[in-house]
Order: sequence, then structure tokens, then C-alpha cells
Amino acid sequence: MRNVLISLLFFLSIHHVSAQQVVFDHDGQYYRKVSPSPEAKSRKSGPSVSNVWEDETVFAIGKEPGIASYMPYASEDEMLADKDFYATPWTDPLSSRYLSLNGTWKFNLVPEPEQRPADFHMESFDVTGWDDIPVPSCWEMQGYDRPIYANVEYPHDNDPPYIRARPGFNDGGENYGINPVGSYVREFELPEGWDGRRTIIHFDGIYSAADVWVNGQYAGYSQGSNNVAEFDLTGFLKKGRNRLAVQVFRWCDGSYLECQDMFRMSGIFRDVYLYNVPAVSVRDHVLTSTLSEDFKDAELKVKLHLDNKAGEAVRKNLKVAVYDPDGNPVASGSETVDIAADERERVVDMTFRIGDVALWCAESPELYTVRVIQQDGGGTDEMAFSTKHGFRDIRIAGSVILVNGKRVFFKGVNRHDTDPLTGRTVSVESMLKDVILMKRNNINTIRTSHYPNHWKMYAMFDHFGLYCVDEADLEDHANLDISDMESWIPAFVDRVNRLVTRDRNHPCVGMWSLGNECGNGSNFGPCYDEVKRLDSRPVHYEGTRLGKTYGGNAASDVYSKMYPNMEWMAGHADGKDKPVFLCEYAHAMGNAVGNLKEYWEAIEESDCTIGGCIWDWVDQAIYEPAEIMAGTWHGRIRTGYDFPGPHQGNFCSNGLVLPDRSESPKLKEVKAVYQYVDFYAPDVDADSGKVSVSLKNKYHFTSLDRFVLGYETVRDGYVVGEGCVDLPHVQPGGSVTVEVPLKGADPAKAARKGQEVSLRLFLLRKDASVYADSGHEEARAGFLITERKALPVLRRDRRASGAGFIYGEDSTLSVVNGKVSMIFDLATARAVSLALDGREMFLNGEGFIFDNYRFIENDRNDRPGAVPGNGLGKRVSVKVDKDESGAPSVTTFREGSIADQEIRYVLHGSGTVEVSVILRPHSGNLYRAGVSCSLDPVYSNVAYYAYGPDDNYTDRGSGSMLGRYRQTVGQMLYPYIKPQSCGNREGMRELELLDDRGSGFLIEVDGSCSFSALPYSDEELMRAAHQWELPDSERIVLHLDAMQKGLGNGSCGYRTFTLDEYCVPQKDAVIRFRISEAGGR
Repeated sequence: MRNVLISLLFFLSIHHVSAQQVVFDHDGQYYRKVSPSPEAKSRKSGPSVSNVWEDETVFAIGKEPGIASYMPYASEDEMLADKDFYATPWTDPLSSRYLSLNGTWKFNLVPEPEQRPADFHMESFDVTGWDDIPVPSCWEMQGYDRPIYANVEYPHDNDPPYIRARPGFNDGGENYGINPVGSYVREFELPEGWDGRRTIIHFDGIYSAADVWVNGQYAGYSQGSNNVAEFDLTGFLKKGRNRLAVQVFRWCDGSYLECQDMFRMSGIFRDVYLYNVPAVSVRDHVLTSTLSEDFKDAELKVKLHLDNKAGEAVRKNLKVAVYDPDGNPVASGSETVDIAADERERVVDMTFRIGDVALWCAESPELYTVRVIQQDGGGTDEMAFSTKHGFRDIRIAGSVILVNGKRVFFKGVNRHDTDPLTGRTVSVESMLKDVILMKRNNINTIRTSHYPNHWKMYAMFDHFGLYCVDEADLEDHANLDISDMESWIPAFVDRVNRLVTRDRNHPCVGMWSLGNECGNGSNFGPCYDEVKRLDSRPVHYEGTRLGKTYGGNAASDVYSKMYPNMEWMAGHADGKDKPVFLCEYAHAMGNAVGNLKEYWEAIEESDCTIGGCIWDWVDQAIYEPAEIMAGTWHGRIRTGYDFPGPHQGNFCSNGLVLPDRSESPKLKEVKAVYQYVDFYAPDVDADSGKVSVSLKNKYHFTSLDRFVLGYETVRDGYVVGEGCVDLPHVQPGGSVTVEVPLKGADPAKAARKGQEVSLRLFLLRKDASVYADSGHEEARAGFLITERKALPVLRRDRRASGAGFIYGEDSTLSVVNGKVSMIFDLATARAVSLALDGREMFLNGEGFIFDNYRFIENDRNDRPGAVPGNGLGKRVSVKVDKDESGAPSVTTFREGSIADQEIRYVLHGSGTVEVSVILRPHSGNLYRAGVSCSLDPVYSNVAYYAYGPDDNYTDRGSGSMLGRYRQTVGQMLYPYIKPQSCGNREGMRELELLDDRGSGFLIEVDGSCSFSALPYSDEELMRAAHQWELPDSERIVLHLDAMQKGLGNGSCGYRTFTLDEYCVPQKDAVIRFRISEAGGR
């Protein structure tokens, strides 16, 4: 019965057109078929084409045309009473014409289509024994089948359009279902007053193909997982109780176009609801506006598409009113329309002219509200809805993009839909958290990689102010040949069409993107043409490289580049005839995002590069579904290599935030580099104690008088003065010099005393905004005013007892001088004990030793010759002597294949050990030039005078401030999804490692070095697959480095490793420091 019905619908809906004749209009006929292409004719024998989920020419049956998002109400009064949705249209609507179908559904899953229940959609079919499942959800996260992380892979066999088990990964369905089918059933009560009108079911997203039935009758079929699917249920519904049945295929031919770098999951994963409209109603609306040359006045065109599917002869009154951001009416109009019974569609155009218009941009997202009221012939409201509109002009001018006449830079991120507990089902609260976090961290652009997001997110982008690169759900990464197969053109174009028709009313959309990593295929020509038919905004597509090192050479208005290195930037960031967009760069996998500052220096100096989007926003790590079901998931996050299938390890965890949206040190760097003010080194007036600070306004539309300049005076790491200075009106691009008092410090006096004085500057909001309170920090910088003097020379303490050297029979050397004692292993030239007044510093005899070991995921693709180990050899020496003060000294030497190590210890009887480390690298490929040691974990309280408070490195320190900070050793271990080296702090002057009573060790550096204090060694972190598998720590591993190599961006991209200036040079590396007791007994 089912196959007969599908065949009938197939026959009724088919339109034979060539690929070049694919046209999308409002006639409801979205099923398109082309004559079999040569490649289709030459396919090897496969399953019957009666399986619509294995036929690329069938992607919609009975599916409504793509339209703009809207929420209907029964009347204008009802619409205005729902104040929350009217103001912020991502909240749950309170409309009598809306019925959410989210909630508990009955559910059955089988591993392949042949086992699916054939008659489950019939009203007589008993589902009481089926499981319950929440909708929306991904069934894998509810414990059914398995999540699969894949990047450039299909979890199924690569034989389009067919779906079979993938050999070697899923033979016979042993690791996951061959093509699982989920059957959903839900009953609902049709609300009163809905009969005699049209009722539409709206699915915001289904992975990957679905058949829909109502009361046993077939309503239609849909593919295109991230596009909206709507079906007209009017003819199938009855008063009272109704039964909805949906059958979802995990994979279909459309899955060949959904090969994105993400966890592959399935089900009704976004919202489902019904809405009810008059039998003849406005079914689509298109808002377009044009600004005057001086951007002060606007013309708004409102195009209303009335649908008369019922074939009625009716009169309708249409009213449109426009309200400014403060809610004041600024324009209105009305039109009475008489529609004949044989007139299936009517288009009504209204034009409004608005003066002194408030413009929309990411910095000031001014939104007008357009109300549309439909009345019957007697003047009674029968439907109302509202749409937010932003007046803004976006266009390409030469090789740059202008918004409202000004060049803008897109400071962006890529974002996937992901939640650690629900997978690809993302709550409104999570969406809001993402958007607000982006705004608070100076991100102004989001690329919806690599598919349309939920429509509610675009309302958020409009409201909070984010430019959007809106991307179609198209990626055939594992089989680029599909992009040249003519038979697939209608499916390609359908996805692009539905993207644009849904989202074109949103001012946030700055560029349309045709998809991702689909190669040079000719199918993108029709896609580009379709976008241009529907909208005028720029089009982006990276795949058309045509033999060049960058894409966008066809079917794109901009050039596009993924993961450039700085050499590429130097050769290609200028001089192009189109804008250059870095659609993905600065791959943020693990401990990453090095040299972001250099990227943006090149971008802002370029005559054509318009910005880029970091890959990516959030780690796509999840909890194990079985543990979620058992309630044992807490703290046990999983990544790609924890699940079956052709995964690419931890390549899914590339976020600036953790899965729970905790901010990372990487995000702090992004905020600092993306900030919209440059600060310049201050001029100091030693007589007055004041400094003059220059600022450049890099905002595109905002004057600096919207902010105050906060400042802090810091002396030897302590804040000794603070205040705020008002800023004058300074237009974008302008500069200003501001005088700041250096409260609490006299620079001349500090210089004489050798005190280190620094000035911290903060750009703070005067007033609250939609994303932050007043006082929110938008930008920061720090400057040294006076330098710290060298450590004083230590004199002999005459009260200390005499020194002695003792050579032990166990090949050790013991040295004692007053309160200090040390023991050295003569076989390894390593200090194995250092005690101050009886307090032992080293644990298990692990004193200072050269340590080059580092593991971060960016180092995996490092430059040739880099060696992660230590390479210490057997040739050693230990020499004893006395220094100038007469204190005993021990100089140790150890030869190494990577670097030679020389460490000299001077023991002062008063309780101080002076240490001088000299490392002689044999190449410029070291990860770190420094030493490490182990301490007892009782000294886990860390107080330091260095750059902080977050991790920072030579090439990732723009957001760090010099000061004194306190943390625990555990807090210094950042919980990257895959454990790895972390916790570095540059510019360390002083370090205290204290027990809970405040006693321990003080390390003072002559000059500075970098340090980390972690509960594990770098090798232990490297060997662990998960943070939660690390054993309870029994030590502290302290690193002191003369220099550690920068982070670079080497986890993705050609030669994106650490820049030369941030590599350890092949010259002597020296660290001089002192160790003494800290605190009291």
C-alpha cells in the first residue's frame, strides 16, 4: 500500500525540466526531476529506485514552498498582547493559531529500512508498547544506535545515491545500524476554531529524510535536514483527536550532501509545531529596503504573496504598518484585494518612504517592526504577524565590502549546532548563550557552518547585532564528483532556495554561502543563479579553486581561503579584484590560536581582505549516551575517537569554548585581538606623574564618547591606584590622546628605586547594551612605565654555619651551608634534594633537568626536525667551587642530542639558593628551552607575579595583563577535551608555591621567564585520552622556561606552524633565579 501511494504521489508531483530550467516559485511544486544523466545511466546495478530515499531526483513530495519565517496570530490585539515574542521573536509564542508538538512521542527504531513497521501510521496500529522519546532530540543521544563523528567521510558506503553498510567499519551493521529507521507517533487535539482554515505542520529540522502521515493518510516526504519542511495538513485533519506519524531514515541520498565535519546524528532534532491561517492568506512576505545616497532616508518595499490554494473567490483587506525601534509609527498603508476562484496566487506590493531612518549594523542593531494585518471583506482581523526589519545597505565596492557606506571587517567564528547532552539538538538558552558570549568577546560575525541554523538564531543575530554568513546545507566532501552530476542539480538548488527564501528578511545576513567543500563542480552555477534571482546580497563559495591556492574563482562574489599561513597572507592579502574572505582560519584545536595578532595586522593593512571566521566556536564533544541514561555522565566528556565509524580522532574539538560554553584562554585572545580600539605606548611626564595615552577608534560606526577609559596603576604587581577618564567624541578611524593620572606611583621615584610600574587600560561601556551591562570591558591594554631592577647581590651571611661537601658511596654529592642543603646524583648530574631549613623542595629526587617535552595538537604538523623528547645523554660532570661571596657552588653539566644543559647552584647559608641555567640548543626546533622539577602536591597554592590570569604564550598573550595572581595547581590545568600541555604564564618575576598554611617556596627571577605548575607531566597529559582518566595527582610538575615555542595553528592548514619569531632560537638560553622559603612555619 505504501509503495503504491508513493508511486501515485510521485506521478502527480513530477515535472520534467532540464537542469537549466529549474525554477522555484510559489506554486507548491518543489519536486523536480531531470532526464537521467550519463553518469546516472552508467551506475552499476543497485537497489530499486522505488526507494525514494535512494533517488537523488526525489527530495520533496507534498512539501510546501520555502517561505520567510513568521508566526500568525488571530488578530493584531492578540499579537500585541504577546509582548515577549513581539519584542524578541525567539521566545515561545502565545498565539491561538500556534500549537507546539514538542514533547513526548512514541518511538520505535529498527537497524535498516526492511525492518521498519509498514503500517504504523494507521490509526488502528497499537504503539502503547513502544518507547517514549522527547521531541526534539537526536535519537542517538537518547540511547538508540550510536553517534558517529566523521569529517571527510561517509559512515555508509560511498556509492551515491545508495545507502549500504560501509565495508571495514560497519560490516553487517556490527558497529551501528546499516540505515536505522525511527518511527514516531504522537496524538494531539486540534484547537477550537481551526477548522475551515489551513493548518500547516512545520518541522525545523529532521535528519535525514522523513515521510509524514496524518490519521493514516500520507502527507508527504522531505529531505534537506537543516531546511524547514512544511506540509499542508488541512485535508487530513479532523475535529478533536488526531494522530501524527513520522518515519525518519538516518541516511538517504541527501546524506551525500551532508558530509560536514561533525557528529552525525538523526531524528526530529529541531522544533515541530502546527500553525493555522485563513484558507486564503498571506503565505510569504519579502521585505527589501533601499537607502538614500546620504543614508538618511529609506524606501521600504513589502511584497505579500497571497495563496488561494482552496480556490475561493474572496475579498481581503491587507494592512501594513511600520514602527521605529522605540515603537512609534512611521509609515502605514492598506490595500483591498479581490481574488477570483481560479486565481491561485496574488502578489501585493506596498512601498513606504521613511525619513531620518535609524540604521542597522552589528554595532547598533536598530530594528523596526513591520506589522502585517489581514482582514476579511468585512474588516475583521483574521490574521496578524510581525517581522523585524533593519535598514542597512551591504554591497561590494571594488575589493571591499561596505555596510551603510563604510568598509567593515568581519571578525568572525564558525559555529556548529552542538550540545554535550543533546547533541545536535540545541536549546534556545544555549543559542542565546552563544550569541551573547560572542558579542561580549568582540565577535561580530558568525558563519553558520555548514547549514542553516534554527530560524530563531537569526532573530537573535538581528537583535544583538551579528553579521551572518548564511550557509546552505551542502557538503559532499567525501565525493566531490557529485557536484558535477547533472541529476543532482535540482537537489542542490532546492537547498539554496530554501535557505534564501527563509532568511532573506533578516538584516543580519551579510553574505550567502552556497555550501562547503564541494569542490569545483558545475552544479554551483545554477545555485549561484538561484540566489541572485532571489536576493542581491553577496554570494560566497570557497570550493571553486580552479587550480589556485584560494577559492571563490567561480559562482562567488568574493574570493575565499581556508587556513592560510602568514606566507600566503603576505602574497595574497592585497591586490585582488574581489574581496578576500578567510572562511576558516586559526584552527582552534586544543591549546591553539597562536599569532592571531599577525593575521589581523595583515587583514587590517590589506586593500581587499575583509576578515575571516575562526574554526570554530565550540568543542563538538558529547557525553556517552548510555551514561546519560544511567545518570553517570558527569565529568566524563567524550570525543570523536570514543565512537564507532570512520572518525578523525579529536578533530571535532576545535572550539574557543568548551562544550558547556565555559570560556577558554583562546577566547580571551580573540577578544583582545578583535577589539575595536588600538592603544599606543604612553608618553610619561616624570615631573607631573601623568601619562598621555593615544587611542585609535577602529569601530565602524561608534564614537568613543560611548565609553570611558578605565585605568589601574600597578607597582611591583600590586594595584596602587585606579580611576576613569571620560572620552571625547571620536569618529571611527579617528584618534585621540588622553591624559591619565598615574595614581599611587611616582614614575621618577619608582625608576630610582628600581620599582616596576605598569599601567593597565580598559575601554568600558558607559551605558548598558542588549548584550552587556554598563561597565562592560570592550578593550584592554597594558604598558610598562618603569622597569624592575635586577635582583640585589647576596652577601655572605656570617651567622650561617660553615659549608661542607660530602661524597657518598652511592655516587652522590651532598652540600650543606647553614639553612641550605642539597644532594646531587653524580651519575646524572641532577640535583635530587634541595632543603631549606629542613623543608624539602624536590619530590622523589626529581630536581631541575632540561625538559623539551611538550604535546599540543598544533605540534602534530610541525616543521621538519622538531623533536618532542629531551635527548639527554650520558656524558655528565659535577664541579664544586665557591662564588664571589664565598658561598659553595655546584656546577652540573649534561650533554644532550637536543641541547646541552649547564646548571649552577650557589648555596647561601641564610636560606637562599641561586640557580643559573644555561641551555645550548643544537637546532632551532626546540619546543622549550627550560627545566622542570617535581614538588610535593601539598604546595598546590600558586601565587605569581607574571602575565595572567589565563594561559598565555609568546604568540597568544594579547589579552593578558602583568600582575599578581593566585590560583591552585588544579586550576592551572585547563580541561582541554584531549589532555595536553597547557598552563604557561609568560613574564614570570616571582612565584610562590605554598601549602594550605601559607608556607612553601619563593622563586624570584632575575629578569623573567615563563612557567607552568601542573599536576601532571606533559608526557602524562599526552598519553591520556580524557581528562577524567588522569589519575589522582601525586606531584606538581614545575616548568621554568627561558623560552617556550609559540602555539601556531598547525593542527590544520599548510605550513601554519609557529612563526619564526616565536620559535626557540639556536643560541644560549639563560634563566637566573633564586629559591628561598615563603611564608612562615
